[in-house]
Amino acid sequence: MNELADDTPIFRIYNIFDLINTLSTNSIRLSQVCRMEDPNELFGIYFRIARSMSPPFDAEHLDQSQREFRSAQSHHYMTCWTRVPQNIAVWSLYSPTRDAIQVRTTYGNLRRAMFAHFQAWPYAHAYKLQPNDQTDLFLPPAVGPVKYIDFEQAYSKIRRQLLEYNKEKEKWFLKNGGPEIEDIGEKWLQADGQIKASVFSEPLLSGPLLKDIRYQHEQEVRFVLQLQRRDGRTKDEYEAHPMAGLDHPARPPKIEDCPPNVFVPFAATELDDFQVDGRIESYKFEAISNALGRFGVDVKLNSAFHPFAI
Repeated sequence: MNELADDTPIFRIYNIFDLINTLSTNSIRLSQVCRMEDPNELFGIYFRIARSMSPPFDAEHLDQSQREFRSAQSHHYMTCWTRVPQNIAVWSLYSPTRDAIQVRTTYGNLRRAMFAHFQAWPYAHAYKLQPNDQTDLFLPPAVGPVKYIDFEQAYSKIRRQLLEYNKEKEKWFLKNGGPEIEDIGEKWLQADGQIKASVFSEPLLSGPLLKDIRYQHEQEVRFVLQLQRRDGRTKDEYEAHPMAGLDHPARPPKIEDCPPNVFVPFAATELDDFQVDGRIESYKFEAISNALGRFGVDVKLNSAFHPFAI
């Protein structure tokens, strides 16, 4: 997955309401992932969850991973852009009423805004807050071009890997006795490393910058924030924890406490090249021109759907 140059132009198709909100508040809206239409949005983090959970790796483990993934969707927030300005497939998807507006900025502009927001409200602030404080804090953002993989194949692969690991573990214990055997712990740790190296020999991609290959026409550039809150421990309870210093007193919020959107400060002056869906009716184009003109914005028609002159 290649990092983009800061001056790489990126584009987003807005409805008029979102765009006016962005221009008037100087902020970019990041949507809660669980509210998006695609139920598998951000499925790349499922692979990380499944691989990071403790054994046994069995059917219940996979079901628990699914539950963890659905929960994680509620405290991840995202805004999605594209590198292709004349993408008819993207226009068709994000301008269903044929009156949306495409805007342009650069990858560097939005990347800096995301990291500035994180640095203003980092999860490390949790140390200074009282237990259960509701201040929104964030982990470092995930930003960059999306890598497209076949989620169906990847899901089948991780199921095979996890179930194979569990079988190999059972075979080892049958062959080498049970927990009553002296030094079984040390022997198992060594064997476990060898089994994992064999079963998981091919690394499985994971993370928030993965998307299903069926969406590769979007050529997406993604910006993701993960919401954190102060947990319920007192300072004394936190410091008494054996992992104090490695652990931190920030945790994902409960699903019911997650807001539907997160707004990241972003200067409207960093947006330009406003283009309206070329299929729009003339009176709507005039209305949008007048509305955006109040913000000093000039609009033109996008050429994706323009008929060729004959």
